[in-house]
Amino acid sequence: MKHSVSNLAKFADTITQKKFMSLSSKKQHELLAALALTSILEKRHLGFLKRYEELLSWVELDRYTPPSHIPIEEALKFFFDFHNSFLFYPIKHDEDIKNNKPLVWQKKFNISIYADQIRSPYNVGSIIRIIDNFGFKELILSSDTMDLKHPRIKKTARGAESWIPVKYEKNPYEWLKNTNLPVIALETGKGSININEWNPPAEAIIVTGNEEHGLSKEILKICNDKVNIPMYGYKNSMNVTHALAILGSKIISVLDA
Repeated sequence: MKHSVSNLAKFADTITQKKFMSLSSKKQHELLAALALTSILEKRHLGFLKRYEELLSWVELDRYTPPSHIPIEEALKFFFDFHNSFLFYPIKHDEDIKNNKPLVWQKKFNISIYADQIRSPYNVGSIIRIIDNFGFKELILSSDTMDLKHPRIKKTARGAESWIPVKYEKNPYEWLKNTNLPVIALETGKGSININEWNPPAEAIIVTGNEEHGLSKEILKICNDKVNIPMYGYKNSMNVTHALAILGSKIISVLDA
């Protein structure tokens, strides 16, 4: 049975050490998130800190420590967001509950991101967030094993997984081969265009791959262009999300000019 936020917070205020220690880490995070949210609404700032420290002293659990310059009234929302990010079904703000309408994504640019063999939930969540940031269309994955409720995806997507379309393409080679859109690989190597000299098309599918292994030769053969980001350090590779953010910035600097 689903409990209200106020009931969860009351439970967090009164739960014994033995009982708290017996809960799953997800349930512990849920109680801490509810305690923070209720403390915001009831303005129980100092009381929250005392109880928070007591609960965390009983268990080994990820915790939020605010910078010293942030007042506790402001830090409480970060306590809430931090512990809420670990939940499969995050606690909603009152404002979200009042305006409980489904979010429909309205893209600004017809740019799809195809993530080939990207297995990290952190990276998938970050790519979803980047798509939201730049107003792109959707994310296409090469594997159907990614659960969008995975806590690591939710932690980096920051809610964007709820409205950004995420699809699975069973046969990406045929799909990319038969699309009528330009297919652009974010990849180094022979024939790759320096991003500073690249003129992005108005519509495209951006193909990005695993940092370690890159894109397969088969996928690269059907790409219209390859685009690279100049690098000057010892490592000739970049995390996929960093590279995609740079590419996204380049795209909107041209298309939104």
